[in-house]
Amino acid sequence: MKKFFLFGVSFVVIFAVFQMLSGMILTWMYTPNVSEAWSMSGSFPQETVIVGNFSLVSLGIILASTVIAYIISSKIIQLNKNKAELPS
Repeated sequence: MKKFFLFGVSFVVIFAVFQMLSGMILTWMYTPNVSEAWSMSGSFPQETVIVGNFSLVSLGIILASTVIAYIISSKIIQLNKNKAELPS
């Protein structure tokens, strides 16, 4: 149970960090065209509909988070085992 909890916490933290970093990079790279957006705003519906698809980038972030979380949890558990085996 301890291994599962450690893996879960590691995964959530690493996934959140990757999501924040990718959001920061996308925001940094985005250059809006204000005049074009203003001219097109009249033709858009007043209701907002959010439609998204699952991209390969999201899958890559999930896989990378999983691998790193597994490595971190394995290393921490290994360190705890080695520490417990050391004579006092």
